[in-house]
Amino acid sequence: MKAGTVKAIREQSVRNEMEGTARIISIVQEGTNVHRGDLLVELDSSDLRERISQQEVVLQNSQFAFVQAKENVAIQRSLSDSNLKDAELKVEFAKSDLEKYKEGDWPQQTNVASAKTKISGEELARAKDRLNWTQTLAKKGYAPIRTRSG
Repeated sequence: MKAGTVKAIREQSVRNEMEGTARIISIVQEGTNVHRGDLLVELDSSDLRERISQQEVVLQNSQFAFVQAKENVAIQRSLSDSNLKDAELKVEFAKSDLEKYKEGDWPQQTNVASAKTKISGEELARAKDRLNWTQTLAKKGYAPIRTRSG
C-alpha cells in the first residue's frame, strides 16, 4: 500500500459565531462520518443560560413596570375625568346661580332698595315738614324748642 493523503470531495467549515470564548464540552472524533444534523461540537452554554436568565428577569421587571404604568395612566385618566366632570358641574351651577341672580334676586333686591329709598325720602320730607311746622309754632310761641342736650 502506498502512503498518501486523503482529501474530502466536499469540505465544509463550521465556525463559532458566539461572542467571547467558549469551552468545548464534547467534540466528534476526527475521521468520523457525519451526516447533516449530527452534533459535531457541544460548547458550554452555562454563560449564555445565565445571560438569558438575567435578560428574562429584566424583561419581567420591564413588563411589570409597563403594567404598573398602564394602571397609573388609567387611574390618572379616571381622576382627570372625574375632576373635569366636577368642574363642568360647578360651571353649570355657577351659570344657574348667575341666571337666578340676574333674573330674580338682583331685580328683587333693586326693587326693595328702591322702595326703601323712596320710603326714607318720604320720611325725610315728613320730618322736614314737622321741623318747619314746629319752628313756625315755636316762633309764634306755641311750641317749645328742645335741644339735644336738654
